Amino acid sequence: MNRANLILLKCCLCILCLNAGCAAFSKDLIYEDKLVKIYERNSLLPHGTDVQYLEVGGKTFDHLYSGRYVLVQEWNSILFVTHRDGSNYKIHIFDLTNKKDGVVESKEPFGSHLGYPKSDSFGWQLGGVTNDKALFTTIDHFATKNQKERELKYEVDRIKKTVKRLD
Repeated sequence: MNRANLILLKCCLCILCLNAGCAAFSKDLIYEDKLVKIYERNSLLPHGTDVQYLEVGGKTFDHLYSGRYVLVQEWNSILFVTHRDGSNYKIHIFDLTNKKDGVVESKEPFGSHLGYPKSDSFGWQLGGVTNDKALFTTIDHFATKNQKERELKYEVDRIKKTVKRLD
């Protein structure tokens, strides 16, 4: 095989590998209701990462952290959380009427099991809505031995674009 053919063969192999890398995922529907679809993209490569993503209103949101969403009827919106390693947690407030997404960023982890049923011991629940503020609660499972499990409360303000822990 001459040098030109060897270079051509290497180029073809590179192109095949790049295309295989792009197609090296399977897409599995893991949750669906009348508002959203949630997929998990599973890597077919040995050290690839699995990513969940949510589709709503014709838009796709990668790196779903919350696993589900919460319907905030007072705002006609759904609320869910995305997160990529090394970046802030993004709390999405997706308006179902105008199909627009408002984002509140947080450095602290928030909403890992948002929208899961109350029977899920790590679930986050919508505690109430007052004007532009929503209250979310969960149980603090990481309290020290001297502390009893306690309820944690967080307030999300969609106008000020803040999330804060209430003590």
